[in-house]
Amino acid sequence: MQKQKGFSLVAIILIIVVIIIIGGTFYWLAAQTKPEQNITQQTAQSSSLSSSSVSVSSSSASVSPQPTIAVTSPNGGESYKIGDTVDVRWSVSGMRGNEYTNAILIYENGENFYGSISGSKVIASAASGDYKWLIPNTIAPGRYKLEISVDGGKDFVEVHDLSDNYFNITSPSGQASITVMTPTTNETITNPFYVTGVSNTFEGVVSIRIKDKNGKVLATDSAMGGSGQLGAFYKSVTYSMPSVKNGTIEVFENSAKDGSEINKVTVPVIFGNFKIAP
Repeated sequence: MQKQKGFSLVAIILIIVVIIIIGGTFYWLAAQTKPEQNITQQTAQSSSLSSSSVSVSSSSASVSPQPTIAVTSPNGGESYKIGDTVDVRWSVSGMRGNEYTNAILIYENGENFYGSISGSKVIASAASGDYKWLIPNTIAPGRYKLEISVDGGKDFVEVHDLSDNYFNITSPSGQASITVMTPTTNETITNPFYVTGVSNTFEGVVSIRIKDKNGKVLATDSAMGGSGQLGAFYKSVTYSMPSVKNGTIEVFENSAKDGSEINKVTVPVIFGNFKIAP
């Protein structure tokens, strides 16, 4: 019995040793295969990123170049007189869709002095072209640049360009000393309202007077225009409540010699608000 017991103990020990050896072998084999799996995974990820990069690059290559515009005339150094016709020219590339072109006259101090040279209308319905612009007498002499913009319509692309340098607008001989732009004849005015125009007076001062049709003075004021050359003037004027519907606006210069009223411009107007006398 003692021998059989001893044999059983030895057998159990041998079995445990075998299990340990087999388990260690499997662990060693597993450890040897993991780096290969990692390399395979990294290679797959790298391949995926590379494919993605190629896709992005391909997408970027399909983007169209940005549209461009260039003012070609007047582009700086030219000289015009009020009343002249200017050949406005420009070129555009890369625009698509329905293009609308506009041109803004920029005074040398950077102010948007005149707005669209064609009024409320665009100057052309083509991206590249030319426009004949008659310089009106409402333009003050001075140095200007032209900004031309093109709106790409349905493509929502807008591009701009300025004249490279300033061009000159001068006054012709015989130009009136005072020209009233607003209000116009028989225009209905609010209270207050703006008096605007161009002038060339002593020390640049223009006087403004509002009267009813009976000659009653409702307001007096003054504004600064040009001196030595035409310059723009504008003034917000508030007047007393009139008792009649019609009246006049007078814009004039006081003579440096004797103070008399000279170069007077009279504009008939209609008062938007008036109080009927009892």
